[in-house]
Amino acid sequence: MNPTRAQHATANARQRGSALVLVLAVSSIVGVIGLSALMAVRLQNTDIETRADAVQAQQFADSMLRVIHTRLTNNSSWRTTHTHDTWTSNEVIAQGGFMRYVIRDEGDSDLADADTDPARLVVRVKYGDAVRLASLQISGVTPTEVIRGSYRRELDQ
Repeated sequence: MNPTRAQHATANARQRGSALVLVLAVSSIVGVIGLSALMAVRLQNTDIETRADAVQAQQFADSMLRVIHTRLTNNSSWRTTHTHDTWTSNEVIAQGGFMRYVIRDEGDSDLADADTDPARLVVRVKYGDAVRLASLQISGVTPTEVIRGSYRRELDQ
């Protein structure tokens, strides 16, 4: 028995329908893979920007620590012109960057009472979304005494 024309038409329609479903499924999979790749690149770019901000903020913190240190070195009355543990107002250091600092008396919390009390200069820099701290232990009032000390970096938590 030979198949009729109607039976051929029905078989062809089934094959075309199956091919259409297969093409749609493959296209959907390719689309999902493409969107995933775009999302991965976007996340990678955000990570790169965040890391770049962090590196820039640390470099600014290190530099600003030295700038403020120089200011103190040139100001023999820095112990009386600063208040223990009081942050300065923000200073613009670069486009998108701000810096402020604090001096903490590590002996008795009073900067002005004794020139020999050790103090800690802490500089806080915010650049983009990154915040970094740098600190330096200082003592005395003369430049040679201020220069002595330990330098350390800290990450603001």
